Amino acid sequence: MDIKTPGETVYYYECAHGSFRLLYFIPPASLEGLVNDDLIRPLVLEDYPDGVDLGCTLADFDEFHELYGDQPDIDPDEMQRTFFAMFSSTKGWETFRGSGFIKSGDLERYAPVVEESIERRKLRPEDLPKPPAEPSPLEQRSLVNERAMQQVQIREVLQDLDVEGIDPDETLRGQRFSRISLQQGIQVEKVFERLHKKQRG
Repeated sequence: MDIKTPGETVYYYECAHGSFRLLYFIPPASLEGLVNDDLIRPLVLEDYPDGVDLGCTLADFDEFHELYGDQPDIDPDEMQRTFFAMFSSTKGWETFRGSGFIKSGDLERYAPVVEESIERRKLRPEDLPKPPAEPSPLEQRSLVNERAMQQVQIREVLQDLDVEGIDPDETLRGQRFSRISLQQGIQVEKVFERLHKKQRG
């Protein structure tokens, strides 16, 4: 049996009881195009023959850039916020369990509205007071508390945001996202073999 994978850039999500994990998938054809345009090191095709599953975090993006000389032209934190705003607009999101793909354009088109709502309420990290060059322990604790409070406020703003195009009467799985083109399947055995190698490596 073969497993078909997306033939275009997509986001892969795993959700459980209000929490989620978000990955950015780059298919082999897109990687080959980047290599041919000298935008990324050829080593990426050896390391990821079936495409890249890149954790949607700054740390993962930075590591990918160090190894291969390029990274997706998106802000991973921004996409995490955008996904949460969209996800929390769906029916039963706090109890939803499931995984799936969303076409990159379907998620990224919501980002400007989400980011504007945060900017309007002055909830960006740069809106916090600048810490002194050598903060005291009390000042450090205060800064940590302010950042934690800011994250709580951001989450509340995102939960209250009505995302146009998202049906609040449907679960995440029931949303009408764009159809994703699939590429030639790969054998299940090869998938598990590669996963096993990655775990041992």
